[in-house]
Amino acid sequence: MNEANGKNEQALVNAARELFLLGQKTVEARAALAALHKELNDANAQLADNQQLEQLIEANQQLVLAILLAQSDAEKPERTQQSSGCTWKCAKPTSSW
Repeated sequence: MNEANGKNEQALVNAARELFLLGQKTVEARAALAALHKELNDANAQLADNQQLEQLIEANQQLVLAILLAQSDAEKPERTQQSSGCTWKCAKPTSSW
């Protein structure tokens, strides 16, 4: 009977040790998971920032193109008149009165 008690005590000691080690591993795993969670949040924030930056760049490009097109359209009548040798003044009728 004494031998059975000794085996039970040893089994309890082994189980307690294993439970303690599992508890330590759980704490380590939670810390690693928290670090990964923070890293993921940082990456998501950076991705959102990059997407906003890309949208701003694209909007800026569209504005530049619109400005260039507007300038080109504004210069067309001027170029047409210059190529015909006429200015706005020659297109106006003059009165001889």
